Amino acid sequence: AVLACTQFPTCQGSWWPPMNFSQAFEIWRELGETQAGVPLEFAALTAIHYTHRLAAYLVFAVLGVLAVRLMRLPALRAQGRWLAGLALLQLATGLGNVLLGWPLVAAVLHTGGAAAMAVVLTWTLCESRREAAGVHSPLSHVPPPTRRLEAAR
Repeated sequence: AVLACTQFPTCQGSWWPPMNFSQAFEIWRELGETQAGVPLEFAALTAIHYTHRLAAYLVFAVLGVLAVRLMRLPALRAQGRWLAGLALLQLATGLGNVLLGWPLVAAVLHTGGAAAMAVVLTWTLCESRREAAGVHSPLSHVPPPTRRLEAAR
């Protein structure tokens, strides 16, 4: 569906291109086909792509707010930085897919970035629960590398 919209920020020269949501989001169908086994219409592919794009705007905004809030907390600063970096990677690779005609590197990075984001969000949840419970990380006793270097001198 990425090739249904090859422009940004518009799609097919429109802010709301022709879309077929009912065909795009039939639940029980093969990938790229209708329930009858016929290839999806271009309007259905456009609906899939545009829905992904609109949802991505919302997710990017929410993750941005979360990243900023996490970076304000010393115990979760690393997670906030990772989250911000991965959100920017998702934006860059998503735009790259649209504007460059879906190059394999951008597509793989976009998928990998989504997986990495799930890992970082899980890590963030675990660390926030640990912090709330007052339990320190097993690595909390290890000083940062700069302190170890200074102590070695």
